[in-house]
Amino acid sequence: SHPASAGIKAIEDAAAAERKAARLIPDPVIDVSRARGRLTEGNGMRGTENAFSITQSIPWPASFAGKIRAADSGAEALRAEGVEARWELILEARRAFAGLLYARALVDIARSVEADARSLKDLTDRRAELGESREAERIKATVEWLRRQRDLQAAERGAEAAESILRALAVEPLALTLVLTGELPRPLAPVDSDVLRKRLSAENPQMRAAQAQAAQQQALLSAARRARIGDIDVAFYRADELDKVSNGFTIGLTIPLWNANRGEVARTAASAAL
Repeated sequence: SHPASAGIKAIEDAAAAERKAARLIPDPVIDVSRARGRLTEGNGMRGTENAFSITQSIPWPASFAGKIRAADSGAEALRAEGVEARWELILEARRAFAGLLYARALVDIARSVEADARSLKDLTDRRAELGESREAERIKATVEWLRRQRDLQAAERGAEAAESILRALAVEPLALTLVLTGELPRPLAPVDSDVLRKRLSAENPQMRAAQAQAAQQQALLSAARRARIGDIDVAFYRADELDKVSNGFTIGLTIPLWNANRGEVARTAASAAL
């Protein structure tokens, strides 16, 4: 029900679309023409000439495989972002729960301190009435009790605010009186730095996303270098002319002479270094 969940679902859909799009080949192109023609020799006969062709572009295998690897790495980076967003939701909920536990603990402490201050005030009042203590001591005890009352009221307002946050995150209605089961977070035991680094590399979504993005840039660089030779265009054509009917195939191949995809190679090399 949380709005961020829709974003997580969209990220997962984008990752799936990234992988699917990289594996699609270009659509064929159909060219159709119809014209009026006249023979320039002989009797100058006129007539209609028709022609059509179907052209299919076949991706260069090496660069096509590189693009697929890049898309898979990009999808992995997107999925890692979705995991990170899911972790953030979990952490936000845990922080809210721990915040309410902490606020209620403060209320208990403030209530206990206020009860002690009230008992001290009552004792000082009785002693002042019996003449066993000065009036200044009773005034001091009264002021301390009022201050503890103010602290208790502030703690109760903090607990109410923490409970409102928890109810908002829960989305579904909760009981009017919340009974919490749990303990306040305790300090974690020291963790070996090498073990922690391995855990971060394996589980941390930001690390996974960074590694996937680096792999994506390397794959794009490889695809750009292999794309110096462009895709192959294969076409079948038929032409009905006034004096002949012809059928045939054509094959088109880009020659890496002037361009050689140098601009894209430079851009992807810079991105990979970054």
